[in-house]
Amino acid sequence: WSDQYAIGAMRYCADTNRRIPQDMAITGFDDIFAPSLVPPLTSVGMPLEEMAQAAIQMIIENKHQTMDFYAKTITLSPKLAIRRSTDL
Repeated sequence: WSDQYAIGAMRYCADTNRRIPQDMAITGFDDIFAPSLVPPLTSVGMPLEEMAQAAIQMIIENKHQTMDFYAKTITLSPKLAIRRSTDL
């Protein structure tokens, strides 16, 4: 669910003498804490800047419209940052 859950898994590995990535590979999601962990955590990062730009663009496009809400699909790609917590 997030890097925070992965940190909990890493803590469990340390407490039970399991080695990362030799005994267990761990991957996080959100890539916020991942680079600063030991070992650095492989994590999926969301394209936050692109998400913000898309949201702003939708607001600008709807600025002169009514305040009715509308649905719009925008596809963005997350980025996998492979680090030493996995044996990929």
